[in-house]
Amino acid sequence: AIVNVWPGQDGFDYPFRADYPQAWSNMVDSIGKIADHDPKVKVSIEYKPREPRVREIPANVGEALLMVNEVGRKNVGITIDVGHSLMVGEGLAFDASLAAKRGKLFHLHLNDNLGSGDDDLEFGTVHLVDFVEMLRWLDKLGYDGWYSFDIFPYREDPFKSVENSVRNLKKLYELSKRP
Repeated sequence: AIVNVWPGQDGFDYPFRADYPQAWSNMVDSIGKIADHDPKVKVSIEYKPREPRVREIPANVGEALLMVNEVGRKNVGITIDVGHSLMVGEGLAFDASLAAKRGKLFHLHLNDNLGSGDDDLEFGTVHLVDFVEMLRWLDKLGYDGWYSFDIFPYREDPFKSVENSVRNLKKLYELSKRP
């Protein structure tokens, strides 16, 4: 079993209005308590740079992995929402490799965006090459965790959007296997 934790309300909006060390410690302690509740359940932290807060904690893959390290529990890892990584220009394959190599990539949220916001578009509609490379590295590193779609089809048929995302994932995975 896995519990995904997206701390969307944790972070800050204005300079001089947050005690940064205390906010970080509170998050580390809270994740530790969640993890200790049932060590058989994986706890996966989903980072995001912003929205709804101006700056969220953790905001990127490095901060998320640092937090996992400080929590210090075997059942704590991260969720990479590829849309969140794309919002800040992170390299998807690099992010996935950092977490997977350490056994801390527990979950992937697959979607797409135009780069500046969390658009939650159908997976594989914009960043094809980035996804192919990420899937290749996940395969090389033996990733066997969860994949899910985090899409929000505002104006499209939701069932068709899921079908499109599944089809795109299968095609991009096939491409990732090519030499």
